[in-house]
Amino acid sequence: MATTLFVNTTSAGWMLAGLRSGSAAQLFGDRSVFLRCALLTAVAWGLTLLVSGRTRSLEAGA
Repeated sequence: MATTLFVNTTSAGWMLAGLRSGSAAQLFGDRSVFLRCALLTAVAWGLTLLVSGRTRSLEAGA
């Protein structure tokens, strides 16, 4: 059951993401969509570094 739920929500997410990114590209231009993706990637990368740094400091202190 969990696999079916995952697959169905993934498919719905792909459809909604396509509609949203297409609408954003239509309204603001292709460049803004790429810049927004780059910004989100940079934020995710920064958060990953932040969390991995905290994990290492907790392991070192234990």
